[in-house]
Amino acid sequence: MNSTSEQDRAIDPSATPQTGTLRLRDIERAAIEQTLVHTGNNQTKAAQILGISRPTLLRKLKGYRVEDAAARMQRAGQAADDFNARCWPPARDSG
Repeated sequence: MNSTSEQDRAIDPSATPQTGTLRLRDIERAAIEQTLVHTGNNQTKAAQILGISRPTLLRKLKGYRVEDAAARMQRAGQAADDFNARCWPPARDSG
């Protein structure tokens, strides 16, 4: 069974990604870091917000080799700024 929605979701493996796009890993890392900042580095609460178990969160943190909290907060702030700039470019003055 091959529905239209399945065809719409299909990804063309020969397509090249656009320049400047973020990788899923980068987006996931930014989400984890921002959530940790939001929770005051409370890993249990961050895992609950992210919908993952705490051991999964710890495994992901280990995989990302997250440094100390100060560096994490700085990167999270930069990631948020980058995300906002990509998703919400400045409005052009129409007048």
